[in-house]
Amino acid sequence: MSENQLLQHVTDYKYTALIESTGERVSFRPITTGQMKGLLTYEDSKDTFIVETMMDELITSCVTDKDFNIDDITLQDRFDLLLEIRKKTKGSIYTFNIRCPDCGTTSINNVKLDELEYKEFKPNIDPVIKINDTLSIRLDYIRRGDQKKAIKIVNTMKGLSDRQQIVEIATYTYALCMKEFITPTGVMEKPSIKDIVEFLDSFDEDMYSVLIDWFKDSDYGVEFEYELKCSNCDFSEVKNIPVSSFLA
Repeated sequence: MSENQLLQHVTDYKYTALIESTGERVSFRPITTGQMKGLLTYEDSKDTFIVETMMDELITSCVTDKDFNIDDITLQDRFDLLLEIRKKTKGSIYTFNIRCPDCGTTSINNVKLDELEYKEFKPNIDPVIKINDTLSIRLDYIRRGDQKKAIKIVNTMKGLSDRQQIVEIATYTYALCMKEFITPTGVMEKPSIKDIVEFLDSFDEDMYSVLIDWFKDSDYGVEFEYELKCSNCDFSEVKNIPVSSFLA
């Protein structure tokens, strides 16, 4: 606890945000000036993993609930929580520059964060997918902790290109989301992560599609995209909203 008496005169704003997958609410405060200064350390970083770690630290430092663990929440809830923190810190209008891929014209875009489309959480979605006549798998949402474990494992692999790293991280993340392997004789003993990845790598296209379709069908949260309409030409396209200056 700081002994700085000036701090007692700082307004302690607190808000709450809904964690959709659990139905619980967490309390948070806006980003402080000190935290904003800390973000400058990562300003020029092109390493996605470093930036994601920074986001974890930022969210955790803003959430005031003592039992909050960012590793336990889904990737969708994590992003929605970050969005709520951003809105309470800098407002619901996000302004950024975008370059038309057709004519090259750069224009300023304003997105109203409160008006973005939202996919509703589906609490009753069947977590079990059927791979073939002898095996079904019970899946869970991807949680931040799963993603971090996958990254840690892949970072020990030598000689991978950036593209190979991304593919391996996706594979290990999916593997960590596989909670049970159900056969006609019962549930298999939990295989090792190495065995699950080897199993995943043996999937044919149809089997892999069943897995990917489950994650698509169960997806929820803010759709972070907008329609780019060039002011100089007729180009129009729905694109992901850039996050490069999202917190700046």
